Amino acid sequence: GMQAGFLRCFSPLRSCRSLHWRLNALRYSSNVARIVSHDKFNEVLEINYKGETKKIGLRWLRDHCRCDSCLDQRTFQRLYDTSQITDDFDSKKVEIDSSSNQLKVEWRNGHFSTFRMDWLHEVTQIKAESTQYDVLSNYKLWNRASFKQQYPEVSYNDVMNGARGIAKWIEMIHHFGFAIVSGCPPLPIGENAASREVMEKLGTLKRTFFEPEGVWDFTVKPKEQDKQMEHADTAYTNLTLPPHVDGTYFSEAPGLQFFQIPQHDGEGGETVLVDGFQVGNHLKRHAPELFDYLSSFPMPFHYYEKGISLRNTSTVFTMNRDKFLRFTFNNNDRMPCYIPVDQERYHYDSIAWLIKELNDPKNQISFKLRPDQLLVTNNWRVLHGRKGFTGSRRLVGAYIGMSDFLGTGRLVQSVPPEAQKQ
Repeated sequence: GMQAGFLRCFSPLRSCRSLHWRLNALRYSSNVARIVSHDKFNEVLEINYKGETKKIGLRWLRDHCRCDSCLDQRTFQRLYDTSQITDDFDSKKVEIDSSSNQLKVEWRNGHFSTFRMDWLHEVTQIKAESTQYDVLSNYKLWNRASFKQQYPEVSYNDVMNGARGIAKWIEMIHHFGFAIVSGCPPLPIGENAASREVMEKLGTLKRTFFEPEGVWDFTVKPKEQDKQMEHADTAYTNLTLPPHVDGTYFSEAPGLQFFQIPQHDGEGGETVLVDGFQVGNHLKRHAPELFDYLSSFPMPFHYYEKGISLRNTSTVFTMNRDKFLRFTFNNNDRMPCYIPVDQERYHYDSIAWLIKELNDPKNQISFKLRPDQLLVTNNWRVLHGRKGFTGSRRLVGAYIGMSDFLGTGRLVQSVPPEAQKQ
């Protein structure tokens, strides 16, 4: 019978209009909300929508009222005084308005609340334990063998021409922790506005003491280094830099870091990258006790130059539930601190193991950036280094805070539920 009915419904003898009506009715029935129960004793409303039944507490509903007197419609800030909730959540009447697909609640004290069902459906997916960082859990671990000389790359035109190109760029950063923008316009000496414009597509540039304007732009020239070191940092030399992340001494390390080499008239200077999460994952599998140490011991880091003293403490591996969230290590910036004798062996075994892994070529990729290429790294995950070089080499770069970058990612996709009008 069922098969016959199916064939009858789809037989060419039936009019298209009838089929259209049937499909619509099917779609309509699953997408119209219905109240399963309104349990005033247990203070719970049960609603079936889009094929699932959800229990929603009446206090929660009252606290999330989206009317003008409970929510500022311009700033999306709550105006409702939640301390009143013990008196306010008694519901007199609840109904679904099927024409507008809204839940309407009349409260005992005369207040009215209206909720779009799509909004309720979306906002009830947000769990308190899910954080803004969950999107960073969507990573693909890599080492040297993972890439066939084809690195995550997006074109300058795609990035400059709208949300789709930016979304693709952001997805690459989430997956691999780095991405290259190719085809950027040339940057004549003394000019970096074109580079700034691309970088700002991912958020507001972070100002630091390194560069109060947000973009650093310096040229290392041979034989001039001792005179011209702008800050107490080996980045301002032509020496090899071992892989590290930046800003371990800030209370929150920079989220993204950008690199562009618009001019270099010598040899060497290749960029070296390492996936800190992949190294952590390898350690977790092969030396769990060292991993436990590096994910629980608060390692102190510091930066000191005349007039500037920064300190921060962080575990090397910071987790978000069972996923990696942040890698924090730069042996050059590790601060002197006393290690109890019974801990000393673990401490140095784990640091030695870590540095060996970071410097092992099998964990590194390296490439020479062309002048038209802008590299971005997730500085909470991917370490960067540089091979020594000769000649005169110009570096342009910047930081973006992680909160800003994650906010850009949310806005590229859609308007988040907390900023939707009812």
